[in-house]
Amino acid sequence: MSPFRRHLSTSGLKPSRSWKALAPSLSSAARQSVRRLLGLSERRGIRSSAPEIDNQIMGHVMGPIEAPGGTTLSAEAVRINPEEWYPHYQSCMKHFLDVAQYTQTIQALAAFLNIRLPCQRAVDPVLHYVDWPGHRESDYVTALQSLRSSAVSLIPYIRRLVVTGSDTPAVLSAMFGESWVKGVGPLHSQERINYLFAAKSGGWLSTKSQYDQSAEETVPFLRPLCNAQEYEIREAETRWSEWLAMEDWMLGARSPWAGEEA
Repeated sequence: MSPFRRHLSTSGLKPSRSWKALAPSLSSAARQSVRRLLGLSERRGIRSSAPEIDNQIMGHVMGPIEAPGGTTLSAEAVRINPEEWYPHYQSCMKHFLDVAQYTQTIQALAAFLNIRLPCQRAVDPVLHYVDWPGHRESDYVTALQSLRSSAVSLIPYIRRLVVTGSDTPAVLSAMFGESWVKGVGPLHSQERINYLFAAKSGGWLSTKSQYDQSAEETVPFLRPLCNAQEYEIREAETRWSEWLAMEDWMLGARSPWAGEEA
């Protein structure tokens, strides 16, 4: 039996997990909200299994794009324009580099979670955020500082918060600023699902090794996903089914959802 079929038989999932199956249990207003959120995604055959969508988190999830730090976003609830998202991300980066990394709270948290802040690096520390000068005339020092700040990725810090159960709204706001929902919110949502996948793919040691950054910045402990919501688990179940179908090359016309995508 293929991994995908075995997964369906043991989990009780059906190949089709369209949000339409949940529509009778939703109010008229909720159904309209889901339709608006799905937009083109529904016509493309993308499914959302969330009976309720938290606008503070899932309302800002992207379609597949390449995000800073080399992470591909594949969350499927809503498509937004990356050019509209990027200024919010830059705002989070600016807050992190100029404010958060110098506060006692964030420094204490980083020490407890065993991860260096950009200003604490022994080589090429990043002390503050500098806008990329682009085609404007600028001196060498400004250009170099801009390159260093643009090389910082927020993904390692989001991942460390997620796996240690520290990714509460209060912590995310302190670390990335008040606009964290629109800036790092999509990355945060995706990393929570990635953590679920990592835990399902291997045991504790294998999962921990995926989140150890270096010999000196190993993750000190792992915690179950913080404040997990039912819609997150259902979304992860759907994507896990799709991934197992991918492993079995059940794609295109062979996909279990082929009729739904037509």
